[in-house]
Amino acid sequence: MANFNCVEPAQASGVDHYLVLAQATDQITFPAVDSCFAVAFVLSNGTLVGGHVPAFWDAKAFDLEISRSKHTGEDPQKSAMQGSLARIVEGMNGLRGNATVSLAITLGDADWSELWNGTVGRIGYPKEIRYRKPFGPRNLIVDGNTQNITVQAGGAGHYAAVPAAARTFADGVKKPQAITV
Repeated sequence: MANFNCVEPAQASGVDHYLVLAQATDQITFPAVDSCFAVAFVLSNGTLVGGHVPAFWDAKAFDLEISRSKHTGEDPQKSAMQGSLARIVEGMNGLRGNATVSLAITLGDADWSELWNGTVGRIGYPKEIRYRKPFGPRNLIVDGNTQNITVQAGGAGHYAAVPAAARTFADGVKKPQAITV
């Protein structure tokens, strides 16, 4: 079993990536999900796909959204978040190929809910487990080997499990209520 860190694009390195493809016996950890959004797919063959969605892709994208919003009147943050989510889901769909998404697991604050609702159709409306955090960073751990999902709360490198958030892959449902963590 291997553990892969799925980090936001600005933190990606030779070891940690913002898009992750993992075997059915592997684990994907999304560290310090704060203003970003974590998305994990469990595919019909058991393979895991992870994507870490930033609120703004980079400084250039931020400047572009601010400039564009002056002309359109749109919320620049919402527009940037929507663009980032579309880009990550497109990359995740590329990694999954023709495999069906059996379960989608998400973690983010309420700002992401409407955007995810508008995106979930691009992956075929699978069963879901949705975690919503009111504030502060959380770690999301998706373990293919045990088929368990864990959320950890904390910060500054000190995180502890949120026992009420523990779920298994079998707990996924269609049109789920968000689990506050």
